[in-house]
Amino acid sequence: MIRHLSSVTSSARKAPAGNRRRTNPRQRQQQHLLDVTVRSRKASQRRNRYATKIFFSLVVVAGLVGGAWWGGQQLLRKFLWDNADYRLTAIEALTDGELPRETILETADIREGENIFSVSLSKARERLQALPQVAAVEMTRTLPNRIMIKIAERRPVAWVVEGEMVDPLTSAHAFVVDEKGIVFQHHERSPVRLHLPLIYGADLDELRPGEPVRAAALVAALNLVRLQMDEPRFLAQRIDVSKGYCLVATDRNGSSIVFGLENLKFQLDRLGQIFNHLDDSRQEIRSVNLMVERNVPVTFNDPTAGAETPEATEPAPPAAAEPGEPMVRKAIPIE
Repeated sequence: MIRHLSSVTSSARKAPAGNRRRTNPRQRQQQHLLDVTVRSRKASQRRNRYATKIFFSLVVVAGLVGGAWWGGQQLLRKFLWDNADYRLTAIEALTDGELPRETILETADIREGENIFSVSLSKARERLQALPQVAAVEMTRTLPNRIMIKIAERRPVAWVVEGEMVDPLTSAHAFVVDEKGIVFQHHERSPVRLHLPLIYGADLDELRPGEPVRAAALVAALNLVRLQMDEPRFLAQRIDVSKGYCLVATDRNGSSIVFGLENLKFQLDRLGQIFNHLDDSRQEIRSVNLMVERNVPVTFNDPTAGAETPEATEPAPPAAAEPGEPMVRKAIPIE
């Protein structure tokens, strides 16, 4: 009996057979937490080493870039910016008009002695192009020390003043316009401009230097100035635009021609036909109204000139008419 109990006790103390675990669930949970902590610590260490490596790499790259930039700046300063060979000593300012050299250089903001690479040609060109009288600007830089400026100025074709008796050369409110109608003020009292046609009667408050004229009468007056070269027997010296609906042009002989604002080329052709009718006579036209579509009214300066116009059938005025008073003849039909 005693032998049986001891055998049972010894058998109970034997190691468990098979793959039976020796740890309980609590121990296994603690072991799992320990493994997770170790793995997390190792991952954090790897990330820190990687970040440190990246940081030092960036520091090295930044140092190389900064050193290259600083070295480049030193080289540029030594060989370009502070190099006496690149100091401006020759500035050529050429213009086909009247702009003085001092005005050109001051507007372009270019001075002799400054470094040629410090001059912005594009900005200087924009400043010069902003001048109302400048039509085009060309600038070139020639190393080591030369800049050339070529300016094409606007060609004035007429004066624009407020009244007929205004002297455009002395008035501060006189403008000139080019063939495109661009308005600008004159700076030189050139005798050449004395022969330009005078357009008066316009509202000068509507004119803006550097911008084209917009009033219909002014636009028509400029068209007349351009087109009148086709009829050299009449060259307008004064053009009155004050009426707004027509132009009253006067030439050197005092002949007054009334034009409508439209179809100026057609009206000039009709005026040429009138001159052709009068080629064989010695009569001088005093006035013509070309706004009339048929039977154009024409008056003459000298009532004693004798011959009538080719189409005129009315007799001369009676002798009682006062000498020197303009004679009105029958209208000349122009088809």
